[in-house]
Amino acid sequence: MRAELFGKPLLPAVLALAFCLPVGAAEMAEKPEVAKSAAVAAAPAEAESVEQPGPVSPKEKPETVEEKPAAVKPEPPEPVLLVGDPLPDGLEVRGEGKALQSQTVSLSAPVILLPGQMIVQQVWLDPADPPQGISLRFRTAAGQEVGVYWEGEAEVFLPAEEQAEIWYYGLLPELGKPTDLEVFTEDMALEGETIQAVRFVTFGGRVLWGQTHLAQAPVEEPAEPTPFPSLRVPSLSSGKSDSSSGKPE
Repeated sequence: MRAELFGKPLLPAVLALAFCLPVGAAEMAEKPEVAKSAAVAAAPAEAESVEQPGPVSPKEKPETVEEKPAAVKPEPPEPVLLVGDPLPDGLEVRGEGKALQSQTVSLSAPVILLPGQMIVQQVWLDPADPPQGISLRFRTAAGQEVGVYWEGEAEVFLPAEEQAEIWYYGLLPELGKPTDLEVFTEDMALEGETIQAVRFVTFGGRVLWGQTHLAQAPVEEPAEPTPFPSLRVPSLSSGKSDSSSGKPE
């Protein structure tokens, strides 16, 4: 039997083997390219690399212009009491007739007057016995007396004859009304000077001198420039000149 098998031609045996294989396998055997592609397809598919989106930039916000806060003016410091009591319990100085009377009050401690300061003095002039003039004076650490004065219609203070350096500061305040007299230290050339006492002077009449304060002088706002009126230049009439006469037509 074995001899007979080997003795037979090989072609019938190969054909029989081909019929025994599955249809798909036979096709793969006949076409090696198909078999190779099938093997590739049968292999587990590799994970495809998915390109991840980059970080999403935040939505650009429109630029906003920051509004600068309006400038706030600093509050001036509170006035400092130098001497005196509030009206009507002030210091009474009475000048009999046309006499000059005064009282000097020493400060509890010397005070240095700085630039930009002023003295605020409370006064009350008796309408029943009005004074002809009043004067507020300061004694410096060097022993000099400097001040200002107010007068009525008549001149009663003569600076040339005074032992103090005083300047005229205006008319007398209203009679019978408590008034705050403001005196700038710059006007008395006392900036940077040290004062030790205040002298209250009354020429005739009766005056109540109230509290004496040292305060910050108000800052003057710069004046706005005044615009100049626009000047209208008259327009020259255009005309062609006559070449023969040299005059415009």
